[in-house]
Amino acid sequence: MRFRLPALAAFVAAVMLVALAADAQTLYVRNRSFPDRVNIGGAVYVPVEKFFQALKVDWLAREDGSVVVTPGLGQGTPITANSFLLRSGERSMIVEGVARGNEIWVPVRPVADLLGFRVLYTAETDVLDVVASRPITTADRQAAAEVAAANAAREQAIQDAWNKRREAIQAERKAREEAEAAKAAEAAARGEEGSEEAPAGGEGTFPPEMDSRPAPRPSPAPPAPPAPPAPVPQASPAVPAEPAAPEAPKPPPEALLIVVNPLAVADYFTGTVRCTARIQNNGDATARGISAQVTLRGSDGSIWNRQRVYRDEPLEVDGVWNLEASWIHPDGNSMPRGIPSVTVDLDYQKN
Repeated sequence: MRFRLPALAAFVAAVMLVALAADAQTLYVRNRSFPDRVNIGGAVYVPVEKFFQALKVDWLAREDGSVVVTPGLGQGTPITANSFLLRSGERSMIVEGVARGNEIWVPVRPVADLLGFRVLYTAETDVLDVVASRPITTADRQAAAEVAAANAAREQAIQDAWNKRREAIQAERKAREEAEAAKAAEAAARGEEGSEEAPAGGEGTFPPEMDSRPAPRPSPAPPAPPAPPAPVPQASPAVPAEPAAPEAPKPPPEALLIVVNPLAVADYFTGTVRCTARIQNNGDATARGISAQVTLRGSDGSIWNRQRVYRDEPLEVDGVWNLEASWIHPDGNSMPRGIPSVTVDLDYQKN
Protein backbone atom coordinates (compact mmCIF):
# COMPACT_ATOMS: atom_id res chain seq x y z
CA MET A 1 0.00 0.00 0.00
CA ARG A 2 1.43 3.31 -1.02
CA PHE A 3 1.07 6.55 1.03
CA ARG A 4 1.47 10.02 -0.23
CA LEU A 5 4.24 12.04 1.46
CA PRO A 6 1.97 14.76 3.02
CA ALA A 7 -0.38 12.13 4.49
CA LEU A 8 2.58 10.19 5.92
CA ALA A 9 4.02 13.35 7.53
CA ALA A 10 0.66 14.16 9.11
CA PHE A 11 0.34 10.60 10.43
CA VAL A 12 3.85 10.70 12.00
CA ALA A 13 3.14 14.08 13.61
CA ALA A 14 -0.10 12.78 15.11
CA VAL A 15 1.68 9.69 16.50
CA MET A 16 4.40 11.87 18.05
CA LEU A 17 1.82 14.16 19.67
CA VAL A 18 -0.08 11.24 21.17
CA ALA A 19 3.14 9.65 22.45
CA LEU A 20 4.42 12.87 23.96
CA ALA A 21 1.06 13.58 25.61
CA ALA A 22 1.53 10.51 27.83
CA ASP A 23 4.80 12.03 29.17
CA ALA A 24 3.34 15.49 29.82
CA GLN A 25 3.64 16.97 33.28
CA THR A 26 0.65 17.64 35.51
CA LEU A 27 -0.43 21.19 34.81
CA TYR A 28 -2.30 23.63 37.05
CA VAL A 29 -3.47 27.02 35.83
CA ARG A 30 -4.48 29.46 38.56
CA ASN A 31 -4.74 26.61 41.08
CA ARG A 32 -7.03 24.55 38.84
CA SER A 33 -6.11 21.38 37.02
CA PHE A 34 -5.62 21.87 33.28
CA PRO A 35 -5.93 18.47 31.55
CA ASP A 36 -5.14 19.53 27.97
CA ARG A 37 -1.36 19.61 27.63
CA VAL A 38 1.34 18.00 25.54
CA ASN A 39 5.14 17.92 25.83
CA ILE A 40 6.95 18.80 22.60
CA GLY A 41 10.73 18.98 22.64
CA GLY A 42 10.78 19.52 26.41
CA ALA A 43 8.21 22.35 26.29
CA VAL A 44 4.61 22.04 27.43
CA TYR A 45 2.02 23.12 24.84
CA VAL A 46 -1.65 23.90 25.53
CA PRO A 47 -4.63 24.91 23.35
CA VAL A 48 -4.40 28.67 23.21
CA GLU A 49 -8.10 29.55 23.52
CA LYS A 50 -8.70 27.23 26.49
CA PHE A 51 -5.51 28.55 28.09
CA PHE A 52 -6.74 32.15 27.75
CA GLN A 53 -10.09 31.11 29.26
CA ALA A 54 -8.33 29.50 32.24
CA LEU A 55 -6.22 32.64 32.71
CA LYS A 56 -9.44 34.74 32.57
CA VAL A 57 -8.27 37.13 29.89
CA ASP A 58 -10.06 38.34 26.76
CA TRP A 59 -8.50 38.16 23.31
CA LEU A 60 -9.14 39.47 19.82
CA ALA A 61 -7.74 37.90 16.64
CA ARG A 62 -7.27 40.72 14.13
CA GLU A 63 -7.12 40.61 10.35
CA ASP A 64 -3.44 41.60 10.33
CA GLY A 65 -2.56 38.29 12.00
CA SER A 66 -2.04 39.66 15.52
CA VAL A 67 -3.83 38.61 18.72
CA VAL A 68 -4.48 41.29 21.34
CA VAL A 69 -5.01 40.17 24.94
CA THR A 70 -6.72 42.37 27.53
CA PRO A 71 -8.01 41.78 31.09
CA GLY A 72 -11.45 40.24 31.09
CA LEU A 73 -13.53 37.15 31.79
CA GLY A 74 -12.10 34.70 29.25
CA GLN A 75 -13.87 35.53 25.97
CA GLY A 76 -12.55 36.03 22.47
CA THR A 77 -12.63 35.28 18.77
CA PRO A 78 -11.29 32.07 17.16
CA ILE A 79 -7.53 31.83 16.59
CA THR A 80 -6.72 29.86 13.44
CA ALA A 81 -3.16 30.88 12.50
CA ASN A 82 -0.24 28.74 13.68
CA SER A 83 2.08 31.77 13.91
CA PHE A 84 0.83 35.12 15.17
CA LEU A 85 1.93 38.29 16.95
CA LEU A 86 0.72 38.21 20.57
CA ARG A 87 0.24 41.66 22.16
CA SER A 88 -0.56 42.58 25.76
CA GLY A 89 -0.32 46.26 26.61
CA GLU A 90 3.11 47.45 25.51
CA ARG A 91 4.53 43.92 25.30
CA SER A 92 4.51 41.75 22.19
CA MET A 93 6.11 38.58 20.84
CA ILE A 94 5.85 36.18 17.90
CA VAL A 95 4.20 32.92 18.98
CA GLU A 96 4.97 29.78 16.96
CA GLY A 97 2.06 27.41 17.57
CA VAL A 98 1.17 23.91 16.45
CA ALA A 99 -2.10 22.89 14.81
CA ARG A 100 -3.64 19.88 16.56
CA GLY A 101 -7.10 18.90 15.42
CA ASN A 102 -9.19 22.06 15.21
CA GLU A 103 -7.11 23.96 17.78
CA ILE A 104 -3.89 25.92 17.88
CA TRP A 105 -1.50 24.81 20.64
CA VAL A 106 1.10 27.23 22.03
CA PRO A 107 4.01 26.91 24.52
CA VAL A 108 2.96 27.68 28.08
CA ARG A 109 5.98 29.47 29.51
CA PRO A 110 6.60 32.34 27.01
CA VAL A 111 2.88 33.07 26.65
CA ALA A 112 2.33 33.10 30.42
CA ASP A 113 5.37 35.33 30.96
CA LEU A 114 4.12 37.84 28.41
CA LEU A 115 0.72 38.04 30.15
CA GLY A 116 2.23 38.62 33.60
CA PHE A 117 2.01 35.10 35.06
CA ARG A 118 4.76 32.92 36.49
CA VAL A 119 5.42 29.30 35.57
CA LEU A 120 6.81 27.17 38.42
CA TYR A 121 7.95 23.57 38.18
CA THR A 122 8.16 21.26 41.22
CA ALA A 123 10.48 18.36 40.44
CA GLU A 124 9.37 16.24 43.43
CA THR A 125 5.76 16.09 42.22
CA ASP A 126 6.40 16.75 38.51
CA VAL A 127 3.80 19.51 38.63
CA LEU A 128 3.85 22.65 36.50
CA ASP A 129 1.96 25.63 38.00
CA VAL A 130 0.93 28.80 36.23
CA VAL A 131 0.48 31.14 39.18
CA ALA A 132 -0.49 34.76 39.63
CA SER A 133 -3.43 36.44 41.24
CA ARG A 134 -4.16 38.18 37.97
CA PRO A 135 -2.26 39.92 35.16
CA ILE A 136 -1.54 43.63 35.37
CA THR A 137 -4.83 45.37 34.66
CA THR A 138 -5.81 48.89 33.71
CA ALA A 139 -6.87 49.46 37.31
CA ASP A 140 -3.37 48.45 38.46
CA ARG A 141 -1.80 50.95 36.08
CA GLN A 142 -4.17 53.71 37.20
CA ALA A 143 -3.54 52.93 40.87
CA ALA A 144 0.21 52.95 40.30
CA ALA A 145 -0.03 56.33 38.54
CA GLU A 146 -2.12 57.77 41.38
CA VAL A 147 0.34 56.53 44.00
CA ALA A 148 3.26 57.98 42.03
CA ALA A 149 1.47 61.35 41.73
CA ALA A 150 0.66 61.41 45.46
CA ASN A 151 4.24 60.55 46.35
CA ALA A 152 5.54 63.30 44.03
CA ALA A 153 3.19 65.87 45.62
CA ARG A 154 4.21 64.79 49.10
CA GLU A 155 7.87 64.93 48.12
CA GLN A 156 7.46 68.48 46.78
CA ALA A 157 5.63 69.63 49.94
CA ILE A 158 8.36 68.23 52.16
CA GLN A 159 11.02 69.85 49.97
CA ASP A 160 9.28 73.24 50.21
CA ALA A 161 8.94 72.93 53.99
CA TRP A 162 12.61 72.01 54.31
CA ASN A 163 13.65 74.99 52.15
CA LYS A 164 11.70 77.36 54.42
CA ARG A 165 13.18 75.76 57.52
CA ARG A 166 16.70 75.97 56.13
CA GLU A 167 16.22 79.66 55.27
CA ALA A 168 14.96 80.32 58.82
CA ILE A 169 17.97 78.48 60.30
CA GLN A 170 20.38 80.42 58.11
CA ALA A 171 18.70 83.77 58.99
CA GLU A 172 18.82 82.96 62.71
CA ARG A 173 22.47 81.98 62.46
CA LYS A 174 23.31 85.17 60.56
CA ALA A 175 21.47 87.35 63.10
CA ARG A 176 23.32 85.65 65.95
CA GLU A 177 26.70 86.19 64.27
CA GLU A 178 25.90 89.86 63.59
CA ALA A 179 24.81 90.40 67.21
CA GLU A 180 28.03 88.82 68.49
CA ALA A 181 30.10 90.97 66.12
CA ALA A 182 28.29 94.17 67.22
CA LYS A 183 28.79 93.25 70.87
CA ALA A 184 32.51 92.68 70.32
CA ALA A 185 32.83 96.01 68.44
CA GLU A 186 31.04 97.87 71.26
CA ALA A 187 33.33 96.33 73.89
CA ALA A 188 36.39 97.28 71.84
CA ALA A 189 35.11 100.85 71.47
CA ARG A 190 34.59 101.20 75.22
CA GLY A 191 38.14 100.01 75.89
CA GLU A 192 39.65 102.56 73.47
CA GLU A 193 37.71 105.47 74.99
CA GLY A 194 38.97 104.66 78.52
CA SER A 195 42.63 104.60 77.41
CA GLU A 196 42.68 108.06 75.71
CA GLU A 197 44.32 111.09 77.59
CA ALA A 198 43.17 114.70 77.30
CA PRO A 199 45.64 117.10 75.58
CA ALA A 200 47.80 119.31 77.86
CA GLY A 201 46.58 122.66 76.56
CA GLY A 202 42.90 121.85 76.29
CA GLU A 203 40.93 121.27 73.12
CA GLY A 204 41.58 124.03 70.52
CA THR A 205 44.29 125.91 72.58
CA PHE A 206 48.09 126.00 72.89
CA PRO A 207 50.10 125.84 76.13
CA PRO A 208 51.52 129.22 77.26
CA GLU A 209 55.12 128.31 76.45
CA MET A 210 54.20 127.80 72.77
CA ASP A 211 52.24 131.05 72.47
CA SER A 212 54.13 134.09 70.99
CA ARG A 213 52.42 136.45 73.35
CA PRO A 214 53.80 136.81 76.87
CA ALA A 215 51.90 134.98 79.46
CA PRO A 216 49.86 137.21 81.79
CA ARG A 217 51.24 137.63 85.26
CA PRO A 218 49.02 136.32 87.96
CA SER A 219 47.84 138.84 90.57
CA PRO A 220 48.90 138.07 94.11
CA ALA A 221 46.25 136.10 95.97
CA PRO A 222 45.20 137.10 99.51
CA PRO A 223 46.62 134.90 102.21
CA ALA A 224 44.40 131.96 103.01
CA PRO A 225 43.23 131.39 106.61
CA PRO A 226 44.91 128.51 108.37
CA ALA A 227 43.11 125.22 107.72
CA PRO A 228 41.89 123.16 110.71
CA PRO A 229 43.78 119.94 111.29
CA ALA A 230 42.32 117.08 109.23
CA PRO A 231 40.95 114.15 111.19
CA VAL A 232 43.01 111.01 111.04
CA PRO A 233 41.03 108.38 109.11
CA GLN A 234 40.66 105.01 110.73
CA ALA A 235 41.43 102.06 108.53
CA SER A 236 38.46 99.76 107.94
CA PRO A 237 39.03 96.02 107.95
CA ALA A 238 39.81 94.68 104.48
CA VAL A 239 37.08 92.57 102.92
CA PRO A 240 38.46 89.76 100.77
CA ALA A 241 37.19 89.94 97.20
CA GLU A 242 35.12 86.96 96.00
CA PRO A 243 36.76 85.03 93.18
CA ALA A 244 34.92 85.24 89.87
CA ALA A 245 33.04 82.09 88.93
CA PRO A 246 34.66 80.32 85.99
CA GLU A 247 32.59 80.18 82.78
CA ALA A 248 31.15 76.79 81.89
CA PRO A 249 32.89 75.31 78.84
CA LYS A 250 30.78 75.31 75.71
CA PRO A 251 30.01 71.89 74.20
CA PRO A 252 31.78 71.19 70.93
CA PRO A 253 29.67 71.46 67.74
CA GLU A 254 28.02 68.22 66.67
CA ALA A 255 26.37 66.91 63.54
CA LEU A 256 22.68 65.99 63.67
CA LEU A 257 21.31 63.83 60.86
CA ILE A 258 17.57 63.40 60.43
CA VAL A 259 15.57 61.19 58.05
CA VAL A 260 12.89 62.93 55.99
CA ASN A 261 10.18 61.27 53.89
CA PRO A 262 11.21 57.59 53.66
CA LEU A 263 9.23 56.01 50.79
CA ALA A 264 8.88 52.54 49.27
CA VAL A 265 7.36 52.42 45.76
CA ALA A 266 6.53 49.04 44.24
CA ASP A 267 6.55 48.38 40.50
CA TYR A 268 4.04 45.55 40.01
CA PHE A 269 5.14 45.04 36.40
CA THR A 270 8.65 43.91 37.37
CA GLY A 271 8.41 43.21 41.12
CA THR A 272 10.99 45.90 41.91
CA VAL A 273 10.61 47.96 45.08
CA ARG A 274 12.46 51.29 45.12
CA CYS A 275 13.25 52.82 48.52
CA THR A 276 14.14 56.51 48.86
CA ALA A 277 14.75 58.91 51.76
CA ARG A 278 16.28 62.36 52.33
CA ILE A 279 19.03 62.62 54.95
CA GLN A 280 19.66 66.17 56.24
CA ASN A 281 22.40 67.54 58.49
CA ASN A 282 20.68 69.96 60.88
CA GLY A 283 23.64 70.15 63.28
CA ASP A 284 26.62 72.49 63.60
CA ALA A 285 29.39 70.13 62.43
CA THR A 286 30.21 67.93 59.45
CA ALA A 287 29.07 64.28 59.68
CA ARG A 288 31.50 61.57 58.58
CA GLY A 289 31.47 57.79 58.23
CA ILE A 290 27.77 57.75 57.37
CA SER A 291 25.88 54.50 56.80
CA ALA A 292 22.16 53.69 56.74
CA GLN A 293 20.36 50.42 57.41
CA VAL A 294 17.30 50.26 55.14
CA THR A 295 14.51 47.92 56.34
CA LEU A 296 11.73 47.15 53.85
CA ARG A 297 8.41 45.75 55.12
CA GLY A 298 5.38 44.46 53.26
CA SER A 299 1.86 45.76 53.71
CA ASP A 300 1.30 43.08 56.39
CA GLY A 301 4.29 44.31 58.42
CA SER A 302 6.59 41.39 57.60
CA ILE A 303 10.23 42.15 56.81
CA TRP A 304 10.99 41.71 53.13
CA ASN A 305 14.60 42.86 53.03
CA ARG A 306 17.37 44.57 55.01
CA GLN A 307 20.42 46.17 53.46
CA ARG A 308 23.07 48.70 54.50
CA VAL A 309 23.93 51.66 52.29
CA TYR A 310 27.16 53.64 52.76
CA ARG A 311 28.04 57.24 51.89
CA ASP A 312 31.68 57.77 50.93
CA GLU A 313 31.75 61.57 51.31
CA PRO A 314 31.11 63.61 54.49
CA LEU A 315 27.87 65.55 54.83
CA GLU A 316 28.37 69.26 55.51
CA VAL A 317 26.15 71.46 57.69
CA ASP A 318 22.76 71.98 55.98
CA GLY A 319 23.76 69.32 53.44
CA VAL A 320 21.33 66.77 51.97
CA TRP A 321 21.91 63.13 50.97
CA ASN A 322 19.23 61.60 48.71
CA LEU A 323 19.42 57.94 49.69
CA GLU A 324 18.25 55.29 47.21
CA ALA A 325 18.04 51.50 47.43
CA SER A 326 16.16 48.90 45.38
CA TRP A 327 15.12 45.29 45.83
CA ILE A 328 13.37 42.74 43.59
CA HIS A 329 10.65 40.59 45.13
CA PRO A 330 11.25 36.86 44.47
CA ASP A 331 7.68 36.52 43.12
CA GLY A 332 8.30 39.19 40.48
CA ASN A 333 5.08 40.59 39.04
CA SER A 334 3.11 38.17 41.24
CA MET A 335 4.27 40.01 44.36
CA PRO A 336 1.61 40.73 47.00
CA ARG A 337 -0.45 43.84 46.42
CA GLY A 338 -0.47 46.61 49.00
CA ILE A 339 1.67 49.55 50.05
CA PRO A 340 5.09 48.57 51.47
CA SER A 341 6.92 50.72 54.03
CA VAL A 342 10.57 51.48 54.75
CA THR A 343 12.54 52.63 57.81
CA VAL A 344 16.08 54.06 57.85
CA ASP A 345 18.46 53.81 60.83
CA LEU A 346 21.59 56.03 60.66
CA ASP A 347 25.09 55.53 62.00
CA TYR A 348 27.71 58.35 61.75
CA GLN A 349 30.45 60.36 63.53
CA LYS A 350 28.95 63.46 65.14
CA ASN A 351 32.19 65.53 65.35
